Amino acid sequence: MKRRLPPLNAVRAFEAAARHLSFTAAAQELHVTHSAISQQVKQLEGWLDMHLFLRQNSTLVLTDKGRAYLLELRQALDTIDIATQNLQSTRHDTTLTLSVLPNFALHWLVPRLPGFQQRHPDIRLRLLSGTVPLQQLYESCDLAIRPYQNAPEFQFDHICGADMLPVMSPAFARRHAIRTPADLQAAPKLHITHSPQDWPRWLGAHGLQDRYPAQGMLFDSHAVALQAAINGLGALMGLTPFIQDMIDTGKLMAPFPDTVQTERTWYLVAPRGRLPHKATCFRDWLLEQVTS
Repeated sequence: MKRRLPPLNAVRAFEAAARHLSFTAAAQELHVTHSAISQQVKQLEGWLDMHLFLRQNSTLVLTDKGRAYLLELRQALDTIDIATQNLQSTRHDTTLTLSVLPNFALHWLVPRLPGFQQRHPDIRLRLLSGTVPLQQLYESCDLAIRPYQNAPEFQFDHICGADMLPVMSPAFARRHAIRTPADLQAAPKLHITHSPQDWPRWLGAHGLQDRYPAQGMLFDSHAVALQAAINGLGALMGLTPFIQDMIDTGKLMAPFPDTVQTERTWYLVAPRGRLPHKATCFRDWLLEQVTS
């Protein structure tokens, strides 16, 4: 069947101009002149025999038909883009870039990655541990692991939540004679700056309070605080997804098994729509780890 396609350069120009509602911004994106964008949009309107834009008080506005056309075109261009990425990934681009916060990477993801490498030896993983905002994420990444956010343009697959309980080195527990939860009230404690209520919540659940809340070391990274706890610098309110290996190896101990629930959760974050093959492979494997 012969397809009735409009001029594709004109389609690209219209999609960019409609997305930005600006010929100037579209010209910058496509590395052409403002005049070229204007001419290509006029060409497309002539080919369709209808107006796609209106100007209202020097502002570019889509007509109803232009708005509907933009929606369909974006889906079609996204499909072309993904099909091209999939084709290239089978020959060239086999590097999957994942943005993941350091603590989750160190203590949850990395220990499980040998299983992924064994299943998909052709996919090379690149981990970024910086806190890139989701709005900028897919300029440099394929997938991310993050707490949930209200961002409808992304798909969130639940990985795990967390409970908390005190952990410490065995030497610390002996040195400070930690035998009951009450012994933690006066013991040196390690604090996470973005979770100041962790210790008060756990102690409060046991009818206790911190006798020296202004003392103890402060950390902005749970991963660094865990290493400080291993080195005997204080007791830490540990998160259950990240401490089991250290307890199993004897680096840390959890003398009191009672946990307190937290609202912390982690999700695999992906753009909505069809994913490239390499991203689909990682998503399928990761969600298997959650359900197994």
